[in-house]
Amino acid sequence: AAIAAYPQLSCFPEEATSLDNGQYSGVASLAVRTQHSKIVQENWGVFQDVLCPSDYAIGFMKDVLDEVMEVFPSPYLHIGGDECPKEYWKRSPYCQKLMMDSGIADEKALQSYFIGKISTHLKMKGRTLVGWDEILEGGLPPDALVMSWRGESGGIEAARQKHHVIMTPYEYCYLNTGQSSDPVDTVPANGYLSLEKVYSYQPIPRELNPEQRSYVKGLQGCLWTEQVPFSSKAEYQLFPRAIALAEVGWCERKQRFDHFIDRLFLFLDRMNLAGVHFSHNLFDIKLKSQYDTATKSLMVSQQGVHDETLLYYAPDTANLLVRGLPYEHPVALKKDQRMSIGVIIGEEVVDRAVGSFTLNKATGLPIQLEQLPATQYAKGGVEALTNGLLASENRFTDPEWLGWNGTNFGAVLQWPTKEKFKSLTFRFYNDPQGWVHLPEKVTVLASDDGVRYREVASRNIDASKLPGVQPIFLNLNNLEAKYLKLQAINRGEIPAGLPGEGAPSWLFVDELILR
Repeated sequence: AAIAAYPQLSCFPEEATSLDNGQYSGVASLAVRTQHSKIVQENWGVFQDVLCPSDYAIGFMKDVLDEVMEVFPSPYLHIGGDECPKEYWKRSPYCQKLMMDSGIADEKALQSYFIGKISTHLKMKGRTLVGWDEILEGGLPPDALVMSWRGESGGIEAARQKHHVIMTPYEYCYLNTGQSSDPVDTVPANGYLSLEKVYSYQPIPRELNPEQRSYVKGLQGCLWTEQVPFSSKAEYQLFPRAIALAEVGWCERKQRFDHFIDRLFLFLDRMNLAGVHFSHNLFDIKLKSQYDTATKSLMVSQQGVHDETLLYYAPDTANLLVRGLPYEHPVALKKDQRMSIGVIIGEEVVDRAVGSFTLNKATGLPIQLEQLPATQYAKGGVEALTNGLLASENRFTDPEWLGWNGTNFGAVLQWPTKEKFKSLTFRFYNDPQGWVHLPEKVTVLASDDGVRYREVASRNIDASKLPGVQPIFLNLNNLEAKYLKLQAINRGEIPAGLPGEGAPSWLFVDELILR
């Protein structure tokens, strides 16, 4: 917004704003294409056109911060300093000359130079600069306080340099993530953070010695609201996870999670009386499935609730209070269906998990991958492709999704004897905003001996901007085979004009469904 209003804040005032994510109003797009003007970004994200470290821009920021300090008396002032691409600085003659004249080694050090100028100004006003852990890059200014959000490593490094730290790692403290596998739990941001995981956080890193630990001043929970349109949704994202985070911050020795849950119900009663719209996802229920060859059934069980006398299940998404049956052991499924397992206390469903399950010719079958998925997206293991449990339809961070970065998917399935196949359905995830794309092509090859394969079906796949699950169907025409080799060709480099352009595409695969 500042650059749109004052283009001279940019390293390239005459260049139009780059429409690199494709989500702009017609008026904005027309202004850029016909008038070559700077516009306000209309979508959240990380953008290349950043403030130039010029005397003009630094003076502008000092003026803005002076006005902020008149309004807010806090001794701490958070200036951000994160997610600053350096591409414009690298090609800016001004920046390159500034670096050469000032002995600045690289663009990371140039960011440190910029932050240092602001820190000095704040210090003269009796304030302390706070910034995200990226301000460590290139060297920290004296007295700066670091908020460690990209994990704990930034906070650990800052504390070792004797800088004060606030821990806010996204994997424990970002409350705009999902908190349930329940399909009604709409997710503002990809990711999954259960109440129990929040409560498990230890904000003082064990890697620090006693002196270094004294620099960790506390922790912070974050709820980013770009995609939280209502106050009731904000309450839902915050509570009860904020209560768990508060106890983590205040208590040197936490009690067991089940003791925390027992005490939590008192707070939930208070929030009910106050009309707070809190989440009922308390137990982090996870559905598991395993194929039983003896009964040819899919056995569905749960993890997360130790007292199973609280559990009920329903053979679909019906109201558990009305149609729920006591959960006493894994439930046998004989056909494709949805099922929910939940906790009932008194006359209220306080948590539930819902899953969609499939029984087909691939269910329970061992599978051999030609290339393993990326480590961070392999938590479900190779069995996630044939365990009968379908992955989440609204987030690819569900462990049932396996992800390949820039590489193809290839798998071989083997049956004891020849089988007849009518069709194959791949399940892919598509989210171009998250660098996740459909494959270019899928292919099926068949073999009777596992050595000599013949192509029996293939399909080219058009790129799509629609996010979510994209099933791809292939007709196998009553094919008979003992081995099938399934392939999906990664789309490769992300095209220009899309987020992450030039980077390798992610390819996410879920259940393989053979009829």
